[in-house]
Amino acid sequence: MVALATIPPVPASAVTPTSGNNYVIQNLGTGHVLDDAFSSIADGNPILSDAQVPHSASQIWEYLTYPSSVNATVFTIQSLFTAQHEQNFHGRGGYARVDTNTNKLVQGGAPLAWTLVEAAPSLFQLVPFDGVISSDGKLVATDINSAINTKTPDNNQAQLEVNIESLEQLWTFNSA
Repeated sequence: MVALATIPPVPASAVTPTSGNNYVIQNLGTGHVLDDAFSSIADGNPILSDAQVPHSASQIWEYLTYPSSVNATVFTIQSLFTAQHEQNFHGRGGYARVDTNTNKLVQGGAPLAWTLVEAAPSLFQLVPFDGVISSDGKLVATDINSAINTKTPDNNQAQLEVNIESLEQLWTFNSA
């Protein structure tokens, strides 16, 4: 994978996620965390990779596993804010999925099944379970935007990219 000398320290709060627990999901390459962009009611609300704001409900995700016969960890994540205020979202849910037109991460609608690929202890790649493939290879969730742009937040949207084993494709689940 990536040379160990180039890997920044994994946060002390990083753990292997377990079903039903809540986490802040942080990118190793940038230090940004997944954010549900204020849980907009519109389906397809972008999932941003944004600067960490401690204790923000929009940056806490519930990790839920599925039974799997393929010997893989199959899961989805749901925005804690949306789960806590479900009556306001008309059953939309706050589950992470991929906009198939843009390959960007969004929330709302049916949950997407993901697999967890452990790159090192408490360090993971997030890969769509259905094995989304581009002409170049397997796609994984990535934070490629190292600068936070508050005027155009979609520039900070996490997205799927070809697996090139970069630090921006590695995530930690930090206890919330």
